[in-house]
Amino acid sequence: MDKLIKTNPRAKYHTAVGCFCGNLFDFYDLTILSLILTFITKEFDLSLSQAGMLGTLTLVGCGISILITGWISDHKGRKTSLLFSLIGFSILTAAIGFSTTYIHILLLRFLAGVCLGGVIITVGTYMSETWPAAIRARATTIVMTSSGFGIVMASTLVKVMLPVYGWRSLFFFALIGLVAAVYVLIFVPESPVWLKLQQDKKEGIISGAKKNSTFMQDIGELFSAEHRKKTILGTIVAFAAQMGFWGYMYWLPTMLIQERGISALVAAGIIATGQIGLIAGGPCVGLLADKIGRKKAMMIIMIAGGCWLPFYVAQQSLSMLYIGSIIMMLLFTYPGLFTTWYPEMYPARIRSLAYGFTFNFGRMLSALAPFTLGALGAVIGLKGAITVAGCIYLCGGLLAFFLPETFRKQDQKEEAIEA
Repeated sequence: MDKLIKTNPRAKYHTAVGCFCGNLFDFYDLTILSLILTFITKEFDLSLSQAGMLGTLTLVGCGISILITGWISDHKGRKTSLLFSLIGFSILTAAIGFSTTYIHILLLRFLAGVCLGGVIITVGTYMSETWPAAIRARATTIVMTSSGFGIVMASTLVKVMLPVYGWRSLFFFALIGLVAAVYVLIFVPESPVWLKLQQDKKEGIISGAKKNSTFMQDIGELFSAEHRKKTILGTIVAFAAQMGFWGYMYWLPTMLIQERGISALVAAGIIATGQIGLIAGGPCVGLLADKIGRKKAMMIIMIAGGCWLPFYVAQQSLSMLYIGSIIMMLLFTYPGLFTTWYPEMYPARIRSLAYGFTFNFGRMLSALAPFTLGALGAVIGLKGAITVAGCIYLCGGLLAFFLPETFRKQDQKEEAIEA
């Protein structure tokens, strides 16, 4: 792991705030579709498979973002990449409010997904290069609790805006992401590690292919003998994590409405309540990762989550659905761990691309979740389909055992002193 470079002490806090806001609006955008999917399905007379394709293409776009935002981040700067992502998804999501056909929504969700995927790529790299290792997991998981706040925001606005203004207004609201873009533009500095890397290139300290590498050369390095195993395994684990999460998040509201007879507002309330687990649990999991290691913490939440999910979706009691959702989201606090762990595995020159490839290519593969689980749900019911997603989540936790641990107490002490 590259040594953390000294910067203005306030810089890391501005970076954390900018990343928090960016990820908050990112998750508002990713969540809002699942909460109002029933209304879109009804208006456009969609099948479960067609409705699932809206989520699938969003996640495919997130996966493809590695080709654009990952490269921009490594070659043009972390700040440029984050601004591109925030502005892009805000405008493209708002445009869905004007859609008149299913194809319009499908295309705009795909394009918005390209930008949405860029946020988590840049957030992970920014936090890795700004905060010292001794407290990095805690700082990063606190930032990533913004995903919970984004989901709460989406759930709350469904209750407030949907009955009055209709489902299109919730897409228009995505323009609030431009506020985060303005904050990043004014207050968030470029990553000092990235700036140092560019200076080293100019001075000839870094030479050859690594100095002026092409996208394909960078991809080639990901699959070199040094990085091949962790790149492939890391992608599979990221796929399993997100297959479990999006299988749950995308289809749980529809399952509650269609199979349990629960109203859309109550379903949104269950989703919102669950975020207590994500918001409160994120920092706790981060603290755990700073104490016992990133890999062990990841294995614990994924294996436990994979066991809990089938039990949870079988519950009939409304009170258990509320309480169980808190436990479920506590065990879905993997984004903060991935955001800490994966960037630490790779050198700065390919860090954003590497993290973007493993996490977002895994996310693109998990795009199977909305479509395939929707099709499976038509055969065995959505409860059974979500249970399958839980089994995949558990398998990912087992596979995480074979990834390298980046946690080093001595390195943390050294970087804490430097910071």
